[in-house]
Amino acid sequence: MPARTWQFGELQQALQRGPLVLAGTSYRDPDVRDWVYELTRAGAPFPVVALLARAGMGLSRGQFTAVNDALEKQWAAVGVAPILLHDHADAAQVIRELPRVSDADYRPPRDRAAGLWTALCRDFEGAQSQHSHALMDDLRELQTTLGADTNVTLWVADGAGSLVRYSAPDRT
Repeated sequence: MPARTWQFGELQQALQRGPLVLAGTSYRDPDVRDWVYELTRAGAPFPVVALLARAGMGLSRGQFTAVNDALEKQWAAVGVAPILLHDHADAAQVIRELPRVSDADYRPPRDRAAGLWTALCRDFEGAQSQHSHALMDDLRELQTTLGADTNVTLWVADGAGSLVRYSAPDRT
């Protein structure tokens, strides 16, 4: 049996301190999968999570959806809980939110976006007008620093994967 590498030792030490989050890799290296499998097979004290970004795999949304189950099963087979993401910005959000995931009042970003969208739709004209005025104030301040050709727009996510140009300083 080959001697263990220093990389395996680093993963093992990290897993003794808390959950191990694998992020920013294509996972095409079989060594990573082998090391993680060896660690989880022995009964790791904390979970191992892999952030799987669609963008890192070069897949379209449709292709990514089609392989979701296979990806989840592939990683579950080596003892890893996969978190499927669309791009690396999502990975950064996951890492920022990890300390709060166990909080009783925690709501995932998709749920928060959907809640914001619902609230904005409830009073669409009033909220849009309020945001338009706030954008105008921000625009004036930005133009003093960045120049007269600067502009701003507020885009809002609906929680279902779509963005809407919600407000601008010069129109509603």
